[in-house]
Amino acid sequence: MRWLVCFALLGSVAACSKAVPPRQEKPASALASSAPVKANASDRYVVPAARGAEFLAGHHPSAAAYFEPSETELSAFENELASFLRGARARESDERAPGIARKLRDYRRQFVGIVVDGKRQIFGNFFCAFEGLTVTSPVSVDDGGDCFFSVVYDPAFRSFSALSINGEA
Repeated sequence: MRWLVCFALLGSVAACSKAVPPRQEKPASALASSAPVKANASDRYVVPAARGAEFLAGHHPSAAAYFEPSETELSAFENELASFLRGARARESDERAPGIARKLRDYRRQFVGIVVDGKRQIFGNFFCAFEGLTVTSPVSVDDGGDCFFSVVYDPAFRSFSALSINGEA
């Protein structure tokens, strides 16, 4: 069943959105029977601002607002991520980070622009390309090891924080 939700913004503009399918929340054991496959450029999804809260749920504290990151911001995020994961700060957070850096191209990616404490940041959700998990639907998996991780990027300072790599069951 599809729903259309409309509301007025500041009494002058009407905004409408369709109800979205439920998030793809699966235990890692449900994915064990399907082997990861190599990801490609189409396995990258920039989440529209209107869907930001839906994709952030279960991963990161809520944001004050959402935005669609620019291509420049996303390129910087992706170009600098491997160096961050190989660095000492990421290793202090989780010793598996350098291993993820070596196979970064194999991950599907979702990017959500968030505003936290007045600062624009980009939340990145990364996951192995298992059949049945798509980039256009929210993905939240319990356990699953280093096939699932997330990190926050601050484009103004070109820095990363909140690295979170899933544990093993």
